[in-house]
Amino acid sequence: MSNLSAIGFAASSEDDFRRTVGAALERAALPPDLGASASHYLWFRDASGAALAARLDARKGIDCITPFFAAPDGGTRWRVRTSAPHLDRECLHCSGADCDVLDPSSGVMYTRTALQFLFFEPYQAWLAEERTFDVVIVGFASSLSLCATPDDFERAQAALFGDAEPGVPREPGKPMRLAAQAFLPHGMFGAEGQLGERARALLTGNVESVTVARNEIAGSRFVHTRVRTLGGPIDIVAPADAVEVPERATLVVADCWLVGRPVEPPPPKTGFFRRLLGRA
Repeated sequence: MSNLSAIGFAASSEDDFRRTVGAALERAALPPDLGASASHYLWFRDASGAALAARLDARKGIDCITPFFAAPDGGTRWRVRTSAPHLDRECLHCSGADCDVLDPSSGVMYTRTALQFLFFEPYQAWLAEERTFDVVIVGFASSLSLCATPDDFERAQAALFGDAEPGVPREPGKPMRLAAQAFLPHGMFGAEGQLGERARALLTGNVESVTVARNEIAGSRFVHTRVRTLGGPIDIVAPADAVEVPERATLVVADCWLVGRPVEPPPPKTGFFRRLLGRA
């Protein structure tokens, strides 16, 4: 699955990709809540929630595109703590941060994960200091199993970790199985300079809702499921033709690329003389 096809931007060729994404960006506008940085971006969102953020170069050409899913209700939020930005080796615009994922009430850390930021540069300097904040988070699934029964859940995990040998007493942890709500940020085990790989996690969770949406530009369908996992609820998207949707899904197993957007707008840009005079 490609990340763009997870929100219905399926393309059979490079020309098809240029046509569909180009049509979306023709309908794009400056993103809200980015302040002075908004002029460097275009933002597209349709009624299905399929969204694109495009970073513009000095000549207003497209430098980088990041997909997103903008749920009508504002999406799913996690409370995170960061201490520094994490730069992508190949593309600054694809950078983000390593995050401690916190319980929003107690502040206790659930887990850790890397997140690629939807709009990175407006937050780059802001991320240089330790901060705790809410982030809207979306998972773009490279694999997604919607399970109706515990047996389906077992089969989905067996496909990843292997089957237990019949008639052989099962040793703890062999083969590996995840709990009903688990989060394994396997991208953080490597991929130091590639946020697209570092911001990946294998997760399980309880399904709260499943819908099949249609991208207005491309016409392709995609699946949107809201899942409660370790760390909180998360919106996950995937191409409809790659996912079997049961009549009533209860559990999910998903391998996702994670993209986040801080709820708090970026700080205003400050000039050299304002900083020198202490007015920043």
